[in-house]
Amino acid sequence: LLAEFVSDSASWWTLFGYTAKSLALKSFWFGFATAAIGVIAYLYYLPRLTGTALVAAAVIATAVLPFLLPGMHERFFILADVLAFLYAYLRPSRDSIIAAVLMQVASALPVAAWAFSFQHGEVCAPFFALGSLLIFWQEIGRSSAVAMTVNQPVARAGVTEASPAE
Repeated sequence: LLAEFVSDSASWWTLFGYTAKSLALKSFWFGFATAAIGVIAYLYYLPRLTGTALVAAAVIATAVLPFLLPGMHERFFILADVLAFLYAYLRPSRDSIIAAVLMQVASALPVAAWAFSFQHGEVCAPFFALGSLLIFWQEIGRSSAVAMTVNQPVARAGVTEASPAE
């Protein structure tokens, strides 16, 4: 059974276990290695993030670990669901709302597949989670770009600053 291996969560291990279960069982170390690399990268970039980019990074951090680690259950995505909703509430835009909805669907789909006995319904969930993660990654880029332009001096046409010699 697939559920014995991946617990039907919105993880890439769901797809991996569905397509190549014996190889996936031998490759658990890869999930731990990629999660460790992700944590190191997150800790490296975390001090540079501020404001809404920090909230988007929190969504990514809470969603990417259960996405990368093997054997995660759908309940491990609940913090990512809550943070994605809060991000969409704090910064309402088309992309933030779509990302929050995708994260909610990614978490709810495996539960619905189990509750209503949808055959292989949980296999779609990782695609929703990945789409949400990519949108939040773009949100970090946008927030960082806005923060960088806010800190830059603005040159106004026709306005000259007085030189110290005058």
